[in-house]
Amino acid sequence: MNNPDAELTQSELPLVSRRTKVPVKAYGYDIAGVFFNGSSIRGRSTPIYAVRTTDKPNKLMALKLSCQHARRININIEKEIQGLIKGKDIGVLASYSIIENYALSSQVNPLQRWRGCLPEKSTQFGLEERLLNAKLLELKRPICFFWSIQDFVMGVRGALLGHQWLVHQGILHSDVSENNIVLACVPWEGQRGYIIDFDNAIYYTKDANLDVAASVKKRQSRSERYRANRQATSNQKHYAELRTGTTPYMSINVLTNRNHRPSDDVESFFYVLLLFIFSYCRPQERQEQMLAATQGFTHTLGSGQPANLVVWPSKILKFSEGTYDDIAAAKTFMFNHSEKFLREAESGLVARWQNRDLVDTYYELLNECFDVFAIEQEPGQVLRRVVTHSEFVEVIDAWLASEDSSVPIDGFNQCPFKDEKTGKFAI
Repeated sequence: MNNPDAELTQSELPLVSRRTKVPVKAYGYDIAGVFFNGSSIRGRSTPIYAVRTTDKPNKLMALKLSCQHARRININIEKEIQGLIKGKDIGVLASYSIIENYALSSQVNPLQRWRGCLPEKSTQFGLEERLLNAKLLELKRPICFFWSIQDFVMGVRGALLGHQWLVHQGILHSDVSENNIVLACVPWEGQRGYIIDFDNAIYYTKDANLDVAASVKKRQSRSERYRANRQATSNQKHYAELRTGTTPYMSINVLTNRNHRPSDDVESFFYVLLLFIFSYCRPQERQEQMLAATQGFTHTLGSGQPANLVVWPSKILKFSEGTYDDIAAAKTFMFNHSEKFLREAESGLVARWQNRDLVDTYYELLNECFDVFAIEQEPGQVLRRVVTHSEFVEVIDAWLASEDSSVPIDGFNQCPFKDEKTGKFAI
């Protein structure tokens, strides 16, 4: 692309705001609509469009635009991932770049344009100069279009295995969240779920002590916490560079400014499972699923959030509000009082999902997760374990294979595709 800035003007690239209008063309691709990710209203401001390519006009792809801090960008990682996964059936979905690290030539830098901020206001609001990246990747199903809770859990399992494979290749994703997991469009795909979006991925050198299943994270001494706080304060100018992740899904270690490790991403996968049941109240109806699939999971701007998405209760909002230390404290309290946490949330979840059996079934999975992530030393005092991918997958597999949870509750499987052998709707 000779002049990406001219392409932006020609295509009327929208600001991310409620007044946004969808452009009809971007970077030579016809835009079919906004690729709707239900949880994007909880922190993702990255525009993603469903587009048609000239060589395959009947196939929709996802076009992602992002403005990133220059110190975080590592285009080479995603290029390397593309080569690594070529010909392999794993839960990893990499994109390829259309525009790389482009600073717009206009007076308004990319982040100012993103936030609808005038140049003279950027310093006042503390906006940093960022670089534009545009990427194209295969279109998949957002989590808000889950067919059943089993479908969702199988999707998380696929993404978790993909993440494990990447770690073995020396790559750490560093931003595991619901936004960065997508589901298969049809039940007969090789994987049910994929990990995507490697904007914050880093190269990782394995430490043999990190993946020891029985190891327990040590508590910081008061002097260690003091030194860590001073370090965080001294680097406040580059606060965004110190941590990567989406706040509700960040591990406690990352929130408290410790090194980002594979076990932190595994903990983030746990938050994906946990927050799911608080985020939704049902799968979307089968007809809605089919319509969404034919439209590439796009939505009409201004049409609001998905009908199955609900507001988080106050105890879950604590995972996204306040300082990082406040959020870490809320998560630590949850681990220390997991039984009380689930018990107090139970009635509200039953009212939302309108089915006690479903909530009880999902609680079995969450209780097993809490058991594998924590070791109780004494009442009210829990140390979190370093949980490996394999341990977490084992918990998920056991739940998926159990008699009570292997089959969706009646009325809660909205998969629009039928199994050719049984003639019944697939799971």
